[in-house]
Amino acid sequence: MIRQILLTFLLCLGLAFPASAQTVEDIIQNKNWVMDYAGLFSPQAFEYASDSLYRFSTRTGNQINILTLKEIPNGEDIFTFSMKVAEGRRIGQQGLDNGVLVVITTTGRREFRIYPGRGLEAVLPDASIKRFFREVAVPLLKAGEFDNVLMVTIGFIARAAEGEFAVAEKKKDGPVVPGIAFVIFIVVMILLFSVLSRLTRRSRSLGIHPGTGKRSRPSTDASALPFILPLIFGSGRGGGGFGGGSSGGWGGFSGGGGSFGGGGSGGSW
Repeated sequence: MIRQILLTFLLCLGLAFPASAQTVEDIIQNKNWVMDYAGLFSPQAFEYASDSLYRFSTRTGNQINILTLKEIPNGEDIFTFSMKVAEGRRIGQQGLDNGVLVVITTTGRREFRIYPGRGLEAVLPDASIKRFFREVAVPLLKAGEFDNVLMVTIGFIARAAEGEFAVAEKKKDGPVVPGIAFVIFIVVMILLFSVLSRLTRRSRSLGIHPGTGKRSRPSTDASALPFILPLIFGSGRGGGGFGGGSSGGWGGFSGGGGSFGGGGSGGSW
């Protein structure tokens, strides 16, 4: 009887004082490119995305970090918390400020935000991020297709960030009018992932394993990930494209001294 009362007391105590959430300091010390504290992504998606982000950083200098949390700790607003994380991790290169932080929360307001560094605000304007969030990310998030959310978000950011270097070089010769190719890319990506989502739902309803055509129990789309990023970026051979793989040989993250000016957008999903 006493044991039962004690167990009940401890349970109530745990509900009243839940385990502490991840602090800014914890996240700053994390050496992963993808910090999945909310447990949204499959192991294969985590490995593939981490390797891809590392390779992309090595090739272009741009640094993209993905952070998922169940909720923002201590009731702090997501913007203030995210800026502390972004500045603390020093995402991007000093002087170029070419880092990006993506934050996804899964309880309460359930938010999705993309925060570009100062140097990438021109190619990742708030309006483009908002459109991507509304037309691409939200449907996938609501469908629980978190691996696809991870891949398409990386694709959206990396495609835009790659263009910044080309724009920076051309500015020496004269003004550049960006935007047309970027808009076309967004439209194509929306159509592509609309088709992928429909095929995925159809495969799941038939019990077909993606990528093999064999019938099996419904599973994650992770086996299709090596085919998704090449569709977005190209094959990655010959020095172009996004690159990436699932070998697990990716390097740990180390910030380069980038800073953030408060740009970014997103919303609740």
